[in-house]
Amino acid sequence: MPSSQTPKHLFVTGVFRSGTSMLYACLNQHPAIALMYEPELQSHDLPQRLFLHEKWLENANAWGKFLFRHGFPAYPKEAAEHFHRPEDFYKSYADRKQSIYGGEKTPMLVGYLPKVVERFPNAKILTISRHPAPILRSIQQAAKYESWFSRRHMLERALYGQERMLQDSIHLQNDGHTILHLTYEDFTAAPEIECRRICEYLEIPFDERMTTLQDADLSPIYSHPHHIKLRSEKINATPAIPPEINREWLDMLDTHWQRTRECLARLASEQRPIQPLAAPAEKIQRSIRKGRFLHNRARWKRFVYHLLPAEIIRVFRATKALIRNSKSSQAEKYTPAERLRLQVLSSLFILMSTAAGGIVHASSHGELSPLPFFILPALIAGWFFGWKHIAFFSLLSAATWTLTPKLTFSSQLPLAWVVWNLLSRTIVLCILGLFAWHLKATLLLHQNQKE
Repeated sequence: MPSSQTPKHLFVTGVFRSGTSMLYACLNQHPAIALMYEPELQSHDLPQRLFLHEKWLENANAWGKFLFRHGFPAYPKEAAEHFHRPEDFYKSYADRKQSIYGGEKTPMLVGYLPKVVERFPNAKILTISRHPAPILRSIQQAAKYESWFSRRHMLERALYGQERMLQDSIHLQNDGHTILHLTYEDFTAAPEIECRRICEYLEIPFDERMTTLQDADLSPIYSHPHHIKLRSEKINATPAIPPEINREWLDMLDTHWQRTRECLARLASEQRPIQPLAAPAEKIQRSIRKGRFLHNRARWKRFVYHLLPAEIIRVFRATKALIRNSKSSQAEKYTPAERLRLQVLSSLFILMSTAAGGIVHASSHGELSPLPFFILPALIAGWFFGWKHIAFFSLLSAATWTLTPKLTFSSQLPLAWVVWNLLSRTIVLCILGLFAWHLKATLLLHQNQKE
């Protein structure tokens, strides 16, 4: 394909652990398809479209380092000279293979399908669904190696993601858009049949290389242990091992999957309009509502990240990775009960130090500085806990430090003074706590390297 020609757009989505990475690897075996792996550009460039700031590319790359993974200039400032929109990246990546289709694969598109269709009216969209019980089992296995999957309510997130994907698909297809829906079970059972369906949908000739993972280009994919199946040469279904969940929930998930299958059959038919889905079981509904809350919270968190300097994002994510991947020999010899006892004692010491600072500040009428009593909680929180505890204890110390004179010896202090000092002191204490957190991560890393 000539480099001057604009490629057609293709987007692949599905919830995590539903087979999206496997589908990505198979699709990119076709010479006419060149998908990017989870650059998440359709969510990362939102601040750019809202004119909030001009450094959207730098922040987007700090999130997942997609520039390096896809062979673009590794420095965002250098890349920004040539790429101004997500479409520029899709085109450049497709031009390397002289492919007809460019786009991306990412689970984050689950909540953005209407926006994607609005921005790319002629784009092709592939979705993949999976029985929620094997998804949960896969999450539980991945949680052993990757802390992101060990978060609470991951099943609720997956249930909401698939429900949102179905609801959006119904509305889009009723409006005349075409979407091809796959399932993990069908794709692993008969990859050739499903790949032929994909090629027919994309109006490209079938290529047998799509039915195998042999010689697949996996360089853009994160080299995490939960992606080890992609390193095999064949497409095989995961053994049907039930997840660690009670029988009642397994039965409900089976029923919910049957409902999903019925909806997918309606979406694949030519009958229009497609009727709305029947409501799922009450417990499933509650889980979906919880998943919707978590999904929206994650979107706002990402939005806030875009307002921060990219350097802060890089340091924050690097520190989290260091803490997650670095286990010192000293920590390994503690039992869970001993670690809990250590954390409880640390929390008590933090509260006592904060209270002592307030007492000193009040009793001396501001003549003695309580600064050491309020710095200690932030440093201890950074050493023994994580960033959430750092934020909480920093806010607690700053509030004690600021409100003590207001409530005791200087009640006439203006509100603006209180607000300014509360915010500035919280920020300073958070920075000190994050410094201690990063210092601990660095020391753990050096200790592991010596061992």
